[in-house]
Amino acid sequence: MNSFFGRLREFFRGRYGVDALSRFLVILSAVFWVLCLFVRFTPLRILYAVFSVLNSGLYIFVLVRALSKDISARELENERYLQLRSRVIPKWERIKASFSDREHAFRNCPRCGGLLRLQKISGRHTARCPNCNATFKVFIIGGKRNRRSKK
Repeated sequence: MNSFFGRLREFFRGRYGVDALSRFLVILSAVFWVLCLFVRFTPLRILYAVFSVLNSGLYIFVLVRALSKDISARELENERYLQLRSRVIPKWERIKASFSDREHAFRNCPRCGGLLRLQKISGRHTARCPNCNATFKVFIIGGKRNRRSKK
């Protein structure tokens, strides 16, 4: 039994293994598997075939990546994925925050790209970024009415 584990250890030596991209692909494959469960008994049998092929293909791709000995290529793939994720996650956080915080509007600074949380008062306003002190015009829809008294 000890020789089996020794041979297994030798087989996996120098292999790439699992990284963030592999974990994401496994989760995506699980989503396709769940979709297969829902569309299996519907008239849209072609969707079942498409989701099944995608599910199987992703699992095979993850396995091939994990067992690959071309570590530099796998690291480059993972780095590209992490760069893409770093651009998508802040946008997702902004969308999530806008749904949970109904009292504020969220805008990005046009100069530095920082996220500003502004009071949600309808109309045109001038905002100042606390990071770079840039001032810019914002237009907010669907907030409270401005309660300035008109004379």
